[in-house]
Amino acid sequence: MTSGDFSRGASFSVAMTLILPLVLLMGGLAVDGAVKARAARHAVTVASAASRAGCERASGPMLVGHPAGELASSVARSTAQGMLEPDSTMTVTTSGDGLTVHVDEPRETIVLNVVGMDHVTGRGDATCSFARR
Repeated sequence: MTSGDFSRGASFSVAMTLILPLVLLMGGLAVDGAVKARAARHAVTVASAASRAGCERASGPMLVGHPAGELASSVARSTAQGMLEPDSTMTVTTSGDGLTVHVDEPRETIVLNVVGMDHVTGRGDATCSFARR
């Protein structure tokens, strides 16, 4: 055996030692990126359903000239309560002619907690306008 045979094996080991953590990190980004995408999709779904329900409910009283912002906000909150995850937060704001719902939904990471990133947050916003029917 010549000394060239040993150096070839050593260079492969060094390369694998340097590349393996990068491959694991890339896999972690893919897995936890999917977790964040699911959280964001759910947050948008909740925000959309809540704002739609609030505006639908407010349109009747607005038809006869009653202010409906408070009612719309209340309906949006009650609609979202059954859909929200336990750690999620929701903000409902009303303006003169509309309703905005913002949802933050945190999820624990699966792989990236090894490097100190223990959660990702999906965000969803939905806005609707009060309309007389």
